[in-house]
Amino acid sequence: MTSLEMGSTSAGTTTSSFTLFFRVVGFLFFVHYAYCEHLLIYDYGPVIGLYQGLWICSLSLLLAGAGMIIGYPPFVSTALVSVATGHFLWTLDTLYMLYKGSVNQTIFDIGDYGGVGRTVTFGTVWTNLHHVWFMPVCVSYLRGGGRTLSARDLHRSVLWICAVSAMTACVVPMECVTYEHPVYGSKCMSLNVNMIRKFWGLEGSKFMHYFDR
Repeated sequence: MTSLEMGSTSAGTTTSSFTLFFRVVGFLFFVHYAYCEHLLIYDYGPVIGLYQGLWICSLSLLLAGAGMIIGYPPFVSTALVSVATGHFLWTLDTLYMLYKGSVNQTIFDIGDYGGVGRTVTFGTVWTNLHHVWFMPVCVSYLRGGGRTLSARDLHRSVLWICAVSAMTACVVPMECVTYEHPVYGSKCMSLNVNMIRKFWGLEGSKFMHYFDR
């Protein structure tokens, strides 16, 4: 075997290992999403738990995971760009929490590891920590595959954000949703999934309230 053939074989083995590794990572993204849904349903009940699973940061786990499994980097880059700003600020808030030694002190008021009653548990930390590790994993996948971000990724991410937000506005009730908690009793929770109430300003829209029926 010539040195050229050996080099080609080595490169092929490395590529196969890279692909297999990130296929496993993509599968773990789906497992993580499912486990987070389990924890949310346990804390808030099936209705609110399923609504909370519609956050774009959570759905982007599935989009990126699918991209890694089928070997389609545009899915990964779209998911990455769509959450980049929020995840970056969340990471800075997390670092500030560690610096201050308190989960209640943040810079941007983005990072939040509290659950029902603002209590912090293993479950609430687990379900929110992907805001910190998701971007580095996606960047590693894209760089390892020799891919860089482009304007198309930005365009796709805008379409992804708009599609998920529109779907959320049609599905998630504008009124607060009542749930029973074994410790805190009956509560009515206002769902601001994908910022449909604050950023998009749909809270007072009579048309959107039609879908609450």
